[in-house]
Amino acid sequence: MKVSLRQRTKNGNISMYLDYYHKGKRKLEYLRLYLIEKPRTAEERSFNKKTLQLAENIRAKRQLELQSGIYGFEDSEKINSLFLTYFELLAENRRDSGGNYGNWLSALKHLKNWNKSNVRFADIDRQWLEDLKHYLVYDAKTKQGTNLSKNSCASYFNKVRSALKEAVKDEILLRNPGDAVTGITEAETKREFLTLEELNRAVKAHCEIEILKNAFIFSALTGLRFSDIEKLTWSEIQHSDEIGYSPDKMLQGRILSYSDAHRHRLGVNYEQIPVNKCPYQVSNYQRDGAMRVDGNGEDSPNYSPNSFDDIYADQSYKELPMTLESNTADWYDRNGEGENDHFTQAGLLFTKALNDFDRNNLVSNIVGSMSGIAGKKKDLIVNRQLCHFFRADAKLGMAVAKGLGVDADKILNEMNHPKIEFNK
Repeated sequence: MKVSLRQRTKNGNISMYLDYYHKGKRKLEYLRLYLIEKPRTAEERSFNKKTLQLAENIRAKRQLELQSGIYGFEDSEKINSLFLTYFELLAENRRDSGGNYGNWLSALKHLKNWNKSNVRFADIDRQWLEDLKHYLVYDAKTKQGTNLSKNSCASYFNKVRSALKEAVKDEILLRNPGDAVTGITEAETKREFLTLEELNRAVKAHCEIEILKNAFIFSALTGLRFSDIEKLTWSEIQHSDEIGYSPDKMLQGRILSYSDAHRHRLGVNYEQIPVNKCPYQVSNYQRDGAMRVDGNGEDSPNYSPNSFDDIYADQSYKELPMTLESNTADWYDRNGEGENDHFTQAGLLFTKALNDFDRNNLVSNIVGSMSGIAGKKKDLIVNRQLCHFFRADAKLGMAVAKGLGVDADKILNEMNHPKIEFNK
């Protein structure tokens, strides 16, 4: 049972089709996908590359469908097919699932290294599974030549049992032989905890990479692993009414952009990643998008209502109408009393957070940018901006003024210029 991707030239374009071959019988399926015969530009070559990838994805899907019996071959053919081929296809279908795909690949690698893995579905029984358990625990080796950990053995064996469960769904097997076999018991995980005294020492300890120390302290205080922190998004961090976000102006500005940053870094489905996922299941019909990690709905309907899944909206969770406390709307004055300190934080960044090397780079970048100011209002614009730098920190203002060749004393005398009014 084999599906091959083939090409045929027609009217200056290359038509792609699938060639099914089984027991001397051949069947063709034209994909209505075409390649440019002689691509000349980068755009045409990119088009061909994407089209070829799409055709290959369809071929791989058809191969799995063929293996699963969707095309109506005899049940005897399915039961006599190779388990390892089926397992490899299942692993490939999990390519977009991140760490889970890696576990399937590792399980596949150890299966291929076992001399009893090239077996038909019909030959898989309780004894075969018991032999597999023995191989994983006592004979399988890591790259370093050591035995697998107990937890790795349990994970790989569970992947095989999961594949057999899928085979029952695909009507390859009438029953799952894995149901009669106990799994491999995972080793008890021992966690080490730091005392408060040890944490305080860690906070005070010098570390050349400050962000690394901060990540360690954060992990110790929250119990999150590095893999969790790496995928964690700010929008998933909850805060109480008593402890909210800092009134820090820079932080407040960043809060608005967090969701966009998550979509750029982790993909539109970042909320499906376990560390960001809501513990309460919400069903919907959304599909596709980067980094989909939940199976993408598989072959279930992606529209509602439908005649298959028997899912209905629970009206008891419908959001109630919102009661407004007032019918008066107002606007926030960022320059109002108590809210108009726009320079202290910038000054602390320059004096406390940056080292001499970074301060010199900052001044050099500012001078380089402001050197391009031209026109009849050049002096007004330069002096106004220098006033901002002086308000943040006098040394910063002096350094920028010196780099621009501006009389700093003159700027200091003009710092009490009248406030500019903007039309509201």
